[in-house]
Amino acid sequence: MTSRSITILRVAGIPIRIDASWIVIALVVTWSLAVEFARSYPLRLNPGFTAATYWFMAAIGAVLLFVCLILHELGHSLVGQRFGMRIRSITLFIFGGVAELESEPKSAKGEFWMAVAGPAVSLALAVGFWAVWVVGGVADWPVSVLGVLRELAAINAILVGFNLVPAFPLDGGRVLRAILWATTKNLKQATSITSQMGAGFGTAMMLLGVVGVLGGQVVFGMWWLMLGWFLRGASQRGFEQVVVRRALEGEPVRRFMTTDVSSVQPDLDVENLVENYVYQEHHKMYPVRENGHVLGYVTPREIKQVPRGEWPRHRVAEIMASDLDRVEITPETDALAALARMQRSDQSRLLVVDHGSLVGIVTLHDLLEFLNLKLELEGV
Repeated sequence: MTSRSITILRVAGIPIRIDASWIVIALVVTWSLAVEFARSYPLRLNPGFTAATYWFMAAIGAVLLFVCLILHELGHSLVGQRFGMRIRSITLFIFGGVAELESEPKSAKGEFWMAVAGPAVSLALAVGFWAVWVVGGVADWPVSVLGVLRELAAINAILVGFNLVPAFPLDGGRVLRAILWATTKNLKQATSITSQMGAGFGTAMMLLGVVGVLGGQVVFGMWWLMLGWFLRGASQRGFEQVVVRRALEGEPVRRFMTTDVSSVQPDLDVENLVENYVYQEHHKMYPVRENGHVLGYVTPREIKQVPRGEWPRHRVAEIMASDLDRVEITPETDALAALARMQRSDQSRLLVVDHGSLVGIVTLHDLLEFLNLKLELEGV
């Protein structure tokens, strides 16, 4: 998702992003609101209105609706931060908004309050828009303004109801998971139950979509089909993430790192690096060492910065990356923490350093092989 998104602002250190797919839903929502306003406020009863009025109301309503979605996700994120969770970003995409977590809740209490926070924000927005609509009606505000306020109050109320359905990963499913987690002391079991409920709810939405399409409501039907499909997939992925976390948590990387590390000298020219190392050994990261000390590292990303014809004239020292803090871990680093570091640094390899000495390298492939073997042997 993030590879196609742009950051529009930051709130409390959290990047707010818009995914490319968001353009689709923005257009659909604007069109839907314009149709709804035209139905609710017909021209024959509102002589001052034109077709442009409906589209203007819809555009304003769509912008405010997406602000509401951001506030909903900020509610989750800010409460999550209070409970020690790291929030990578908030992204608006085709199915609404999502707060992307770097770490899952560490307790049922944190899960519960984080899950409740989003619907609480939406409920407050619904009540707030309704109250302003009432005040505006008494004050005889323009019908166009009152129409937008009423629609936003209704949509936020619907969002509260939808999100509180007890189907993971919806907020209601997370609330139920927190309750089951606190009761059973078993996160995997709680996630399994709520994920199955999420898959069932997603299937029901897909069936509703099929009925809509067959009944001639093509846009309505296709939307519910896609939303149900997304929810089914998200519920399954949520359970898989818990299984992966439980399998990797507490496992030090020394158990599966590669200790035979191929490194290069800083005075090696780029052509020799490619021909005699990359093409021969097929590694995607080479530590750069001199007199036993790690100076940096080089990957295909750095090599590609140099035009092919200039490889013989440039040395590794000129192109190597030196931000070792991004890619260094210790042998005792938790495998789950290593995976999170790979995601943050956008690297599939990390250097394992013990008291300043390079002792190994761990790759995403190593992590996945260890995970696969552990799950197979433990019958998961």
